[in-house]
Amino acid sequence: MSATTVSLLKKFDAFEEVPDSEQEALATHFGTAAYSHGQLILGEETDPTHLFFINSGRVQIFKTFPGSVNFLTILEGGDIFGEVAFIDHGERSAGASAIGEVSVLFLTRDELEKMIETQPKTSALFLTGLMKSLTRKFRAVCRGMDMKSPENALLDLITTGQMVKVSLSNGVEYICRIKYADTRTHAPLLRVDSKGREIYLPFNQVQSISLPDSFGHF
Repeated sequence: MSATTVSLLKKFDAFEEVPDSEQEALATHFGTAAYSHGQLILGEETDPTHLFFINSGRVQIFKTFPGSVNFLTILEGGDIFGEVAFIDHGERSAGASAIGEVSVLFLTRDELEKMIETQPKTSALFLTGLMKSLTRKFRAVCRGMDMKSPENALLDLITTGQMVKVSLSNGVEYICRIKYADTRTHAPLLRVDSKGREIYLPFNQVQSISLPDSFGHF
């Protein structure tokens, strides 16, 4: 377990400050987990006790907005999520679910505290690397290159012609491409193309917009 975990740590920028000779001891504090397509990894109401590192697969980050899309962005291998609430002990700002098969490393707050107590110097190097990694991420956010607002996420889906599954509050689902989104009027609509048929959907009935797994399955 430890040797395998050590090899996984090397994928992440957060560990770039930790010498190879010290990574084996560090690895004992990390767990691994696997998720299948659509499985919830963490919810918006989940206690902020875990920090996640994506080893393989893709993870959809979402936030529920009344009458709005819940898709924010997609993270891939080498990305970190769950870090904000993990660090400040606040509420989760978003949820995460698996797209296809996903494997992750995770660190709990209890294990972090043990790490700091037993390996203070190594822990300081890890935390320095983690802060550098998060700083790069937040700089990207400020430049509009990373986490998307719901409006920008919709624009990306329209521009790329990505096939999605739109789920409505009445239980109806459409496998479609989003062609147009009017979200700022008093009666916002989504115009979608489902099997060559144009359909107008009331935006306030949209519960979620989901992406396919790596095989194109929803």
